[in-house]
Amino acid sequence: MSLKTDISFLGLALVACFASAFVSGTAGAAQYSTSYNGNSALHCPSLPPDQLRIVRQMPVNDPCVGKGTSLYVSSTFRTLFICENGVAVDNYDVSLGKSGIGKTTKDDNKTPIGTYSLGSPRESEKFGLFIPVGYPTKAQREQGFTGEAIGIHGPARQFRCIGFLNVVFDWTAGCMAVADDGFIMRIARWVDAHPKAKITIR
Repeated sequence: MSLKTDISFLGLALVACFASAFVSGTAGAAQYSTSYNGNSALHCPSLPPDQLRIVRQMPVNDPCVGKGTSLYVSSTFRTLFICENGVAVDNYDVSLGKSGIGKTTKDDNKTPIGTYSLGSPRESEKFGLFIPVGYPTKAQREQGFTGEAIGIHGPARQFRCIGFLNVVFDWTAGCMAVADDGFIMRIARWVDAHPKAKITIR
């Protein structure tokens, strides 16, 4: 990230001390703990991410209806939903590509739309954990879509302790980023428990 971006994050961190009126709630699924492969999430005492979230408008109807057991990312609500048997059982705020959605080209900094396979979670030096997303599909490649290394991941390491501020605005190169290491660990455990699940991004 650039120095300008780093300064912006520091400014947001200071604002956070006075912004409690704008955050509330928790991200749920207690059955998927905040640990993965023997590693536990380090919760930062100044901004407990399990207790603070951005208040965002949520869909009136369950967004998981008709989606079976899968992950669903709503670009409208900037939220990742965990769906089980067509019911939303958990959700997480996300940041998307800094240039929006509709990825077709490598390095366009957009998040792809469509339905994709999910790879096995793996450790990432930049983001803690990374869950690969199968973009582009075979059909998309045939249409000329390019790009790679799209996935779901945790916050950038230098900002891992600023919690919900990681998802205040879209900053990724096309991936979907959650606010906290504990959140990506929960999602990774869910993916491991549902190896046939796919992700839909709309």
